[in-house]
Amino acid sequence: MRTLFSPRGVAVVGASSRLETLPGKALVRLRQHDFRGTVIAVNPRHATMHGYDCVGSVLDLPDGIDVAMLMLRADLVPQAVRDCGARGIAVAVVLSSGFEDSEAAAELNAELLAAIVASRVRVVGPNCEGIWSIPSALTLTFGSAADRARLLGGPVSIISQSGSAGGACIRELQDRGVGCRYFVSSGNELDLSTLDFCEFMMDEGGSSVIAMFIEGLRDGGRLRQLAARARQRHVRLIALRAGQSEQGQVATMSHTGRVATAAAVYRDVFAQCGVLEVATLADFIDAIELAAGQDRLPATPVRTDREREPRRGLGVVAISGGSRALLADAAERHRVPLAQFTAETERTLAELLPRFGYHRNPVDTTGALIADQAGFERVLRTVAADENVDTVLVQYANGGDRQLPGHAALFRALSAEAGKPFVAGLLAGRRELTGPPGLEGIVVARDPAESIKKIAWLYRLRTPAAPVPGGTGSGPAESGTAQEPADLSWSQRAALTERIGIPLAAWRTARSADELYLAAAELRPPLVVKATPEYAEHKTEAGLIQLGLRTPDEALDALRRIQSQLGPGTPVLVQEMLSGRQEMLVAARTDQDLGPVVAFGFGGVLAEWARDLCYLSLPASASEIRAGLASLRSWELLQAFRGRAPRDVDALVAAVLGLAREYSRSLAGWEIEFNPLLVGARGEGVRAVDILCAPPPAALGIR
Repeated sequence: MRTLFSPRGVAVVGASSRLETLPGKALVRLRQHDFRGTVIAVNPRHATMHGYDCVGSVLDLPDGIDVAMLMLRADLVPQAVRDCGARGIAVAVVLSSGFEDSEAAAELNAELLAAIVASRVRVVGPNCEGIWSIPSALTLTFGSAADRARLLGGPVSIISQSGSAGGACIRELQDRGVGCRYFVSSGNELDLSTLDFCEFMMDEGGSSVIAMFIEGLRDGGRLRQLAARARQRHVRLIALRAGQSEQGQVATMSHTGRVATAAAVYRDVFAQCGVLEVATLADFIDAIELAAGQDRLPATPVRTDREREPRRGLGVVAISGGSRALLADAAERHRVPLAQFTAETERTLAELLPRFGYHRNPVDTTGALIADQAGFERVLRTVAADENVDTVLVQYANGGDRQLPGHAALFRALSAEAGKPFVAGLLAGRRELTGPPGLEGIVVARDPAESIKKIAWLYRLRTPAAPVPGGTGSGPAESGTAQEPADLSWSQRAALTERIGIPLAAWRTARSADELYLAAAELRPPLVVKATPEYAEHKTEAGLIQLGLRTPDEALDALRRIQSQLGPGTPVLVQEMLSGRQEMLVAARTDQDLGPVVAFGFGGVLAEWARDLCYLSLPASASEIRAGLASLRSWELLQAFRGRAPRDVDALVAAVLGLAREYSRSLAGWEIEFNPLLVGARGEGVRAVDILCAPPPAALGIR
């Protein structure tokens, strides 16, 4: 990586003398920003090109060339990479396209990958727009974003799997004066990946913000460790993921498979890792600017725990009384906590404000106070000094775009004095006010909703990444499934459930009337009779489960109906029916992008309709699991309401943790699901009534 971003010399392979073409523009960009190393063009028809020496082939390059930019037809790229290896060139930046989805592209990908392995050349791309390294004055790209007189350095590095989206982002950051340090258009990532670049940028030490435009991570299991290191180094990670409506690669036979989307898994794992995820390119750029310009962050992370209302949070001073409701609505939507002022703060504000003002949070100063500079300052100082306030928002009325510049010095002084960020909110203010000279260090938003959204970003940038649990299961998950048969019998599933540490509802199996009557005599009614899972994973739709059976004859009738569909002698499962318990879903699977994850949330036959699940990257801790449960809509169903006792959340957390640990230890690649997992009242524990097991493709001989 250091060679890539600080090369002694570069070669442009396929360079053109026609400046209007992309291969011609690549040489223009290098000269435009005065790269200090050697530049050699490769084109057999020229001896020089745009003032640079030109050679006929990669094999003719002189010593001292560390990086080659390949702008060739796709079918010529593999040989060019092999030639780079022969000349001792460390990295090839492959701008060529033609490696996308098609049969021919698959063959080219395989050939290029073989060339990479054989030559030991590392590859950026293919199908990328190149790299920037501002410390080395290197713009190895044809992109128009670099077509400017001067490139501004800064604390931000950008990695983008989309060249155009990354170029738009880097251009806007240059225009806004934020600047950048490194930019990588990573393209198809056949070799070097987003997280490879992220790791270098983090360890190199010059980037305080690393922003990633992601379509998918093929090595996302590394994200936890990298995010933890980023926190240690005070590096803020921001992500925008494209294709958020796309279904992830999931097993269609499970509820989690049908409920899980790539967007949902990424959302929760990003949150677990402390990565700020945004939804649009405009938000991506705004969030980067915000993160790069703030050295003060709120002390209180956004809370997802609804067991108690936080006392600490945002303090609002509103000059526009009508905006207070808008701010409160947006704060609830973005889960930004509003501070509860101390009694002393409220008494002081009541004395300072006009009689028709409001002295609790959000404060209404009324328009009368804005003309009283000393009084306005006393109100702000009082709010900023409150021990429960960790961020201050000043929401202006219609004159804010004129008034804010005159207040900027005061805001900066109070922010430094209190050690808390200040945010200035306008009412549809002019866009050019966001970030002009004189407002450095102050977050400016155009309307109340944008104010709260930016404050939510500040909180999430402050939220620490959960530490990676140590001990059993803390390393890469080991596949311990080779000894398991591809299709587990019910008794094997029951043994696996016991190994995980989740108790099953009392059960027996039966194939005949005699066995059925014996089972009914040993179990307490009402009973459930259903097909065993190796014969039918999902039973409700097929009529292969009968509930609420109170007599042995009713159970026998259910046995006969199930065997009429599945065949005489087919075993059925007879279980005690548990009522009054909350149905939840607990599962583990290996995500194609992010590796092993555990999922939990609302369960039962309506799981797919509710789509209320939280996903955590493994290994996961009990505190992460509890916080994830508290973030769900179904959290309320686990609490006391309408005379029902609270559910046994501790037992549910223990069940999820048991599955997470066993999955990390021995079940990697499988899909394991308990649905429903029945959660009793506090102290009653949990009970499983079924376990779905899908082996990894390798266990079935599928490649």
